[in-house]
Amino acid sequence: MRTSAKFREIWDKQAPGDGADESETDLTLCNFLAEIYEGNYEQIEQAFALSPYYLSKDDKHKTKWLVRSDYREETIKKAITRYHQFKLEQLDEFELNDTGNAHRFASNFENQVLYNVDNKHWMIYNGKYWQHDSYNVIKKYAEIVIEDMKQEALSSIGDKQKKILGNIKRAMSSTGKESMLHEAQHLNNIPVTNADFDVQPYLFNTQSGVVDLRTGTIIPHDKEHMLSRYTDIVIDRAKPTLWLKFLNEIFNKTKSSSTTSNAS
Repeated sequence: MRTSAKFREIWDKQAPGDGADESETDLTLCNFLAEIYEGNYEQIEQAFALSPYYLSKDDKHKTKWLVRSDYREETIKKAITRYHQFKLEQLDEFELNDTGNAHRFASNFENQVLYNVDNKHWMIYNGKYWQHDSYNVIKKYAEIVIEDMKQEALSSIGDKQKKILGNIKRAMSSTGKESMLHEAQHLNNIPVTNADFDVQPYLFNTQSGVVDLRTGTIIPHDKEHMLSRYTDIVIDRAKPTLWLKFLNEIFNKTKSSSTTSNAS
């Protein structure tokens, strides 16, 4: 995780509470997390909830973040849009049509989404494994691309602005979003097959990390492992006292029975 002094200051900050407006600090922390996690919505959301800053919030402000999904989503989307704006400044201009929108989408999210051509569904990396996009998160990402285009329109003038606004109108429709996502299915490194996942049989994916069963080593979660299987258990490195006691009792009984049998 990023360790700049400014990031640490926000990450470890004590939330003021007592009716204070914490929205500016919420957005600032999300801005940092958007850079760290390359605009990955799920990871930003998870990291924010684990931050000392969030944990220090009073119940009222925690409830605002947890219950008001509109506030939470708007804050995270703003941070992701800001991150993409910086990124897009370094890229060539995209065509203002479905194909251009798809390339823009792929440029922004190719490290966070995949399209399984065998099962014909999108997959999202949630920070621990590649999961089937059951909640249609992909539509949120498409909306973020549209927000990027709106920012581009604000900084443009004349005919160029008109063309961008026309493209935005098209992209905001259900047909426009579907066309963008359909085109993106075939771009860059987005298309995959079932055979691309879980090819390393000795990697066991857990809440604590990925266990290499050959060595017992726990390595960090990484999308490059291409794991789609996961078990929500925590690896406990403490000595398994109860298990060892059970084994000793079993083997002592076995040994005792064997000795009695031989004596007979």
